[in-house]
Amino acid sequence: CYGNNLVSLDVSSNTLLTSLICRNNDLFNLNVSNNTQLTILECYFDELSTLNVTANTLLTRLRFGDSLLTNVDLSQNTLLTFLTAFNSPLMTNVNIDACPLLTFVDARFDALTVASVDRILNRLDVFGLLNGTVQLNGGTNGVPSAAGLASKANLVGKGWVVTNN
Repeated sequence: CYGNNLVSLDVSSNTLLTSLICRNNDLFNLNVSNNTQLTILECYFDELSTLNVTANTLLTRLRFGDSLLTNVDLSQNTLLTFLTAFNSPLMTNVNIDACPLLTFVDARFDALTVASVDRILNRLDVFGLLNGTVQLNGGTNGVPSAAGLASKANLVGKGWVVTNN
């Protein structure tokens, strides 16, 4: 359902759905709580103000952005390897604490606080994975503190590409 100017989408009966790509629409709300088999969800370039993915514990790829979102709870998404949360000027925090498999994070052009930027860099460093990408530049994202810059240096040493303000 890519690019159809949809204002609503009901997938609640599609309980075996494993992939949902509904980007480039006019969705304000997307309820995927019944779609517990989802491994891929892409819902960027929509007008989402809420997104609840706590029931989607099998997600490995999540892409949202260009939205009105302020926060998304990723505490149950421990299998995520790929996350984009970009171009959301109200997004001040992306908490990846429960996502130890992430090797790609795109949170460009958000409004992440310095604490959030530092936390993302720290968690990715602590997770210890090699050769990933993290993009935290653009928008009003905070500039990493000394602690964030230390985590960035560690990541670069592990083969990561890191961009930030």
